[in-house]
This record gives sequence, C-alpha cells and structure tokens, in this order.
Amino acid sequence: MNINEFAEKMMGLYPRIASAISQYESDYLSQGKITLPQFWALDYLYANGASAMTTLARFFKTSKAATTGLTDRLIIQGLILRKKDNSDRRLVKIELTSKGRSIIETIRKHKHKHLVRLFKNISARDRKEYLRILEQVVKLVSETKS
Repeated sequence: MNINEFAEKMMGLYPRIASAISQYESDYLSQGKITLPQFWALDYLYANGASAMTTLARFFKTSKAATTGLTDRLIIQGLILRKKDNSDRRLVKIELTSKGRSIIETIRKHKHKHLVRLFKNISARDRKEYLRILEQVVKLVSETKS
C-alpha cells in the first residue's frame, strides 16, 4: 500500500473510530457539558498539577489570550481556579477544584473502561505494536508543531 492509499484509508477510519469511542464517553463530553479542549486542559492540570498560564498556552501551542478564554470558561463552571504563586506574587497559577478533579476522574475512568473493552480481544503483541506506532506518531506531530 502506498502512502496515498494509506492516507485515504486512515481518513475513512478516523471518523468511525472517533464515533465509536464517543459513544462510551462520560456525559460531560458526550453531552457537551465540557468541550474537548476544556477536557484537555483539565486532564493536563490533573496530570501536572497547578500550572502557570504560559505553561498551559505552550502545551496547547496557542496564545496566552486564547488560553485565558478557555480557562475563564472553566472558572465560571467551577472546575478550575486562579491562585497567586506563594513564591512570586506576580505569577498566577491555574489549578483544579475538587469539582474539576472529580469530573476528570470520572471521564478518565469511563475512557479506561472503554479502552479495556475495545482492546481486550486484540493480542498483547498487537497492542504493544499499536502503542509503539502511536508514540512514534505523537513524537512526529510534536516535532512538526515546534
């Protein structure tokens, strides 16, 4: 299969995979209570802890103003809060509230359960190879965006 045939096949598979996965996501994402970028921000804060706005903007590869708009909406929903840094009062950090942490844990639990169900009938060898390829794609995408 040449690269153009591969690309065509991938374009056909992506929507089907995304649709199948979204059927099993928690209500927060599937019913539009939070957007995918909001989920990514919450997930980033869950994994990395309180972070400066510039760090979050760098992660999203977007402007600080765009990131501020995203975080403002999460603050209004009570999912994150802004907090002055104790070591440098000029620095403002963003962190999860208990409500935000609870939501992200619920979403992660649903995703984990679905991934187990989805991949349990695929051999361990194939799952390992799939992860290897995905990690390679993530690396290539990260290098391309930099």
